[in-house]
Amino acid sequence: MKKTLFNASLEESMNLVTDKYIEVSKNTAKTKKIFKKLMGLLTLLCFILLVNFGIMSIETTYNLPMYNSLFSILIAIVSIGISIVYIIKLCTKVYQENILTYYYFNKYMLPIVFLFIIECYLLFIDFSVYVTGNKIFILLYYLLLLVLMLNSYRKFRQEILDIFGKGTHQENKILQWLDYFVLFSRKYGGVVIIILAIVRLLFPIHRSNTTGLSNIQVIFGMFSPLLVILFYYLTISLWKNNFQGYYLQKYLEDYRQLSGCSVEEWYGKKSKMYKESLKNK
Repeated sequence: MKKTLFNASLEESMNLVTDKYIEVSKNTAKTKKIFKKLMGLLTLLCFILLVNFGIMSIETTYNLPMYNSLFSILIAIVSIGISIVYIIKLCTKVYQENILTYYYFNKYMLPIVFLFIIECYLLFIDFSVYVTGNKIFILLYYLLLLVLMLNSYRKFRQEILDIFGKGTHQENKILQWLDYFVLFSRKYGGVVIIILAIVRLLFPIHRSNTTGLSNIQVIFGMFSPLLVILFYYLTISLWKNNFQGYYLQKYLEDYRQLSGCSVEEWYGKKSKMYKESLKNK
């Protein structure tokens, strides 16, 4: 049988599912912060809806066709649909598989984030055309997005299959850098903001007489879609990391026995598995 991303055996999946991922899943299940996860998803959804509403309002008020409102509406509808599915899972499936709380949250959160990133990318493409007056950026950035998505899928598939076959599991460097960035922001974020404010006062921006935008703003607008690519790669890295949850779910009982967790800790007190285990005692 041809090897795919979704038909690995338990032994092969053990090369993918790390002790660290299981530990994070256990800690998430212990905290039982399901309400906070639901609020986090709803907050993200409200933010996306507000952004889409703002885009459509600007387009209507100032008659600036910088963006396709129909696509914004489509993104909003799909995001709402994914959120509804997650809420249903939260109220049914998660209570039966407590250990998968972390997996389910990321499984439904990441597609919404990904769609929003693509929306921002397309919006910044139009912004780059607006500040430069050159529509060639539409073609260039659309081609770049197509190449990125095809290459991301190819690398994702190859890395997972290599892990299944060879057990060559590498640390996710992007997630490592994200951890470093969070630590740096906590320690020195205020200092960086103060330095940027001082630089802004010492070197004021001179605006162009023709466009009303400074040269710095034009350059920023020209390359603004590239900034979104950073978040694109971060989302792909989180997706790779969460793919471990697919096999944790597929071989759920096997991993429980391998990890040495109790039925109560793994499935939760409200699960059928825990209630059946009490009857068998």
